[in-house]
Amino acid sequence: MGHVINFPIVVRPCVIIESSIISKTVTESERGIEEVAHPLGLRWYFVSVIDPELGGEVILWDGSSYAAAQDAARDCSEGWGNVPIINRVRV
Repeated sequence: MGHVINFPIVVRPCVIIESSIISKTVTESERGIEEVAHPLGLRWYFVSVIDPELGGEVILWDGSSYAAAQDAARDCSEGWGNVPIINRVRV
């Protein structure tokens, strides 16, 4: 059984670092079903900005390096007005 992590509700803009392990070889979107170019089992990192005033979240960076994700998060934070960074990655 997995663990449930209760994350706080975001009420102000922030940058978030998250990761996932690729477990499927295809993805579904409004464009249909597409092949994933990354091998199964690879950990992938995402950096996104959540801005409740603008109504949502957008992924600004993704890649296979945790260090690069941290750099990208700092860059995104600065570009978004030095908003806080929330790191949801467990290393």
